[in-house]
Amino acid sequence: MDFRLPESHLSRLRKGQSVEVTTDALPGQAFKGALDAIDPLIDASGRAISLRARLANPELKLRPGMFVRVRLAFGGERLGLTVPEEALVPAGNDNFVFKVDDGKALRVKVKIGQRNGASVEIEEGLKAGDEVVTAGQLKLRDGVPVRTAAGGAASPEAKPGPK
Repeated sequence: MDFRLPESHLSRLRKGQSVEVTTDALPGQAFKGALDAIDPLIDASGRAISLRARLANPELKLRPGMFVRVRLAFGGERLGLTVPEEALVPAGNDNFVFKVDDGKALRVKVKIGQRNGASVEIEEGLKAGDEVVTAGQLKLRDGVPVRTAAGGAASPEAKPGPK
């Protein structure tokens, strides 16, 4: 299987790293393998590294051209701050979250690390205990009042409509 990653992961890549692949076409099934090759040339237009993994696929369930999700084990569990993936607001090559500061939204640039399922590690930009908005970010800007929903997630405050 061939896939690409951003060049920022280059220093963490090693031949033989564990790879796990899932696809919506085969729900509940995971295919395990290992990183087999790392292209020495970085794509100049997309700043990405091309990789090749060798997977166990004895029943030929995976087919060329299928859309898959790849999990690459970078080794060693890192104890870091994580947020739900839906809290991220990508903008160009940067990622932001809206944190709740005194009941109001504050857009904060974050540096992300590993992704684990529906969680994303935050390496810089937040501290433990910060509350982040997980819904309605398109309606937000700095200073907009937010409220915490029953599940603990923050979202923009509803404004009363015309009567």
